[in-house]
Amino acid sequence: MSLFASGQGAVRMGAGFRRWVFRLWLAGVLGCGSVAVAAPAASPPSVTPPAAAAGDAAATQVARQDAVRVREALQAWAQAWSRRDMAAYAAAYTPDFQGRAASRQAWLMQRRDRIATRKQILVKISGLSIWFERGVARVSFDQQYQSDGLSIQSRKTIELKKVGDLWLIQREVSS
Repeated sequence: MSLFASGQGAVRMGAGFRRWVFRLWLAGVLGCGSVAVAAPAASPPSVTPPAAAAGDAAATQVARQDAVRVREALQAWAQAWSRRDMAAYAAAYTPDFQGRAASRQAWLMQRRDRIATRKQILVKISGLSIWFERGVARVSFDQQYQSDGLSIQSRKTIELKKVGDLWLIQREVSS
């Protein structure tokens, strides 16, 4: 359980409700499109004194900053890919990321072959839904990829891990 501060004081709520409220708030603040959320289980909230919510307000501010940084990290990744900037593209991933390859080095060589050989690449991302769980940011979004006569639209889910002050990609899945 944790606290959610409001103008009326603080309301104690479960983790499911907290995630639902945060994702709903995040969609509005970041303008990242609609967020599909399940309604929380109906349980009457208990009211707690506003002083108890002070620590939660700081945690909420950190979560807001992290959400902005995650969104910025993904935009920078898409821009590096579009510029065919392999150094910046590779830097967007955790040091142990290897995708479906046998090693990170093999993965980088595969990516370099696919990216550097294109005359032009344009990657756009939209409709971001971001949620945090156990130190990992999971982001689902629509990706539009265009290059040399190839155009693909897909739904992608990427997990980012905070490494120092940076949010880096540790896993990605296309559908």
